[in-house]
Amino acid sequence: MRKSRFIKGLSIKLIFSILLLAIPFLAVFLFLNYDDQRRQLIDNVIHEADSFSDTIKRSTKWDMQKFDREGVHNTIESVGNQEGVEWIRIFDKEGVIMFSSDEEEIRTMVDKRAEACYGCHAAEKPLEKLPTPERNRIFFSRDRGHRVLGIINPIYNEPSCFQAACHAHSPDQKVLGVIDVALSLKTVDRQIHRTRQNMLWFGLTSMLGISLLVGLFIHRFVSQPVKRLVDGFHKVAEGELDHRLDIRTGDEMGALARAFNRMAGDLRKANEEVKEWNITLEHKVQEKSEELRNIQEQLLQTEKLSAMGILSAGVAHEINNPLGVISMYAEMSLEDLEEEHPVETEDIEELRENLKTIIRKSEKAGNIVRNLLEFSRQTKSEKKVVNINQTIEKSLNITHNQADIQNVKIETFLEPSLNPVLADEAKIQQVWTNIIINALQAMTDGGKLTIITRNVPSPNMVEAQFADTGSGIPKENLGKIFDPFFSTKETGKGTGLGLSVSYGIIQEHEGTISVDSEPGRGTTFIIQLPARPAA
Repeated sequence: MRKSRFIKGLSIKLIFSILLLAIPFLAVFLFLNYDDQRRQLIDNVIHEADSFSDTIKRSTKWDMQKFDREGVHNTIESVGNQEGVEWIRIFDKEGVIMFSSDEEEIRTMVDKRAEACYGCHAAEKPLEKLPTPERNRIFFSRDRGHRVLGIINPIYNEPSCFQAACHAHSPDQKVLGVIDVALSLKTVDRQIHRTRQNMLWFGLTSMLGISLLVGLFIHRFVSQPVKRLVDGFHKVAEGELDHRLDIRTGDEMGALARAFNRMAGDLRKANEEVKEWNITLEHKVQEKSEELRNIQEQLLQTEKLSAMGILSAGVAHEINNPLGVISMYAEMSLEDLEEEHPVETEDIEELRENLKTIIRKSEKAGNIVRNLLEFSRQTKSEKKVVNINQTIEKSLNITHNQADIQNVKIETFLEPSLNPVLADEAKIQQVWTNIIINALQAMTDGGKLTIITRNVPSPNMVEAQFADTGSGIPKENLGKIFDPFFSTKETGKGTGLGLSVSYGIIQEHEGTISVDSEPGRGTTFIIQLPARPAA
């Protein structure tokens, strides 16, 4: 891990970047320096070879004017045996070698297209004058296994030549012959090779030195300040807003450290402001909560109307219309029975009891209608000591008819000694009604609804459980059932506000509401409210 961070570090990147920039410049510098030294060595050799050729020319001039062939031959042979001299040749204007350090070449013809002649004969005829740079050539000799420098020195027809008594030449003849000298470059090549090696070692040493110096510089002035800056950021991120960097330089790193210190100070100031805003926000939340409670009152009435609409479809037709007819005929029949049969018999008594039962059921149905109307009437929120069992029974009176229609059996296990609670009776009754209606709608093919109340000593709470055997709630919807307008019912069978309103009512009463459900195993709602002593 540390090796990976080292490779990816800023110092290594900077060192490599500087080296990548320095290597081409250093390479060009070394190449130019090497090439300059190589050229100087070659130029010196060419200059020495030219001087050497002039020396031979002057040394043989007197013997040539006397036509002393033996003297010329001895001079060439003596000079040609020196170390580093490959050959010395003198040939006439026709290309016949007249003198040579190699006796086998004497009286042979020189190829005018060879290295020694191409300078003068490049234009198909000899040139009268040839510049010094064009009179030399460097080539590799396969016979000798090394490079050779050849230089030609034309012998011009001077007055001392064409006026001499021994062998006068025509004044019109410009060139009498050529001295061809070849010198070995073996020593020079070794020196060039050493120079190249020295340049390479110098380049490598320079790159190593530059790398070390750059590395030390970057470590001192870049890596360490950056590391302190990174450590500072980590400490600030961990909450140490009082941490400050020690400013040691006035360069960009120092400016960055000063900026960091300003940033840390601003963060500390902002953190303090956030804390103050949190306190202010709490007051704002309380104000908004009050507004939400007002909105909730409107939702309560809306849900009441929605519940009334759902119940009216089953209750108004099933109870209200036949209720008057049933009650009227039962009372009329009872009156007629008493007038026609003042003396009671067993059959008359049974008939009278049946009519009385009809009247009682009619009165019960009337009570249901009256409770329904009372439930739908909007009332102000007013808390008082309430018995939860009684509010549940009122809700059951409202929904009992719908339960009978849907073939749902309702079982109640209400704790007789249940502690009272301080609550708004209408709102608490609305919670029970919403939960019961939801349970009935979840059991369209019949089922059982079990209602249990009990005291919870620790903490001091009153608990009510509503467990149905309906279809259950999918797991993905459990977290949404208390959201406003969320509903899994068909269109027209619910507004999606019942449970959200119920949740708000329970929260208003400082209680809790939770749900436990699985598809196919029914749903259980558990409501707990703080217990209060009886008035």
